[in-house]
Amino acid sequence: MKDSRDKLELVDIYKTYRVGPVTTQVLCGINLEVAAGDLVSIMGASGSGKTTLMNTIGLLDHPTSGAYIFQGQNTAKLKDKQLSTLRGRHVGFVFQSFHLLPLLTALENVALPLVYQGESRSQMKRRALEELEKVSMSDRVNHRPDQLSGGQKQRVAIARALVVQPSLLLADEPTGALDPDTANDVIVLLKKMNAEQGVTILIITHDPAVARQCKRQLQIDNGQLIENHVKAAIDRESFVPDVGADYFAQVTTG
Repeated sequence: MKDSRDKLELVDIYKTYRVGPVTTQVLCGINLEVAAGDLVSIMGASGSGKTTLMNTIGLLDHPTSGAYIFQGQNTAKLKDKQLSTLRGRHVGFVFQSFHLLPLLTALENVALPLVYQGESRSQMKRRALEELEKVSMSDRVNHRPDQLSGGQKQRVAIARALVVQPSLLLADEPTGALDPDTANDVIVLLKKMNAEQGVTILIITHDPAVARQCKRQLQIDNGQLIENHVKAAIDRESFVPDVGADYFAQVTTG
């Protein structure tokens, strides 16, 4: 039975940025409840607020106002250190560009998040091997990223996200750098993890074909969410990845 605390809820979330005299409202009264074990896609054009929404859900950014209930806590009341701890224990991230450390093997990359949880070396190795086996990468544990294909890198990245046994996995354009066949394999893998492990998954995507494979489909437009509405086509050129290595460092270290 899933713990009711594993659901997440955003209540009247607003996010405003101020640069000098200019104020920009990015999120406009977002209300969203995601049940434990759900599989949700969020689509939106560049500038729609989808990255800000993902950062808010992933505890990387504070809303200007509103409440975000995660793991039974109103995260708006938590200090940065508390947010970092909550994120490290309960949220996994998968990125379009993989963000694997180039000098580490697949095994070492997957084990890395466990370093920040104080696991012993033997425990880190055991758990990392288990996750690599789940994503069919047990024969590549000693390979570095430059020895892996794009699809293999993403499988390692998924294993790394799941090694901490998070209740929530956020996948930001997880198929954006892959060919169609490999992209489909990755989505099939995410759906399998959702079904077998019960982890809640939110996928940020520009691809309607990816969105349609999720149980729920959301669209964000001008900072507002629309349920069960996915446009037939979105200009691929309008989606420019803006997540860098420093972003991954913030996720893993807080």
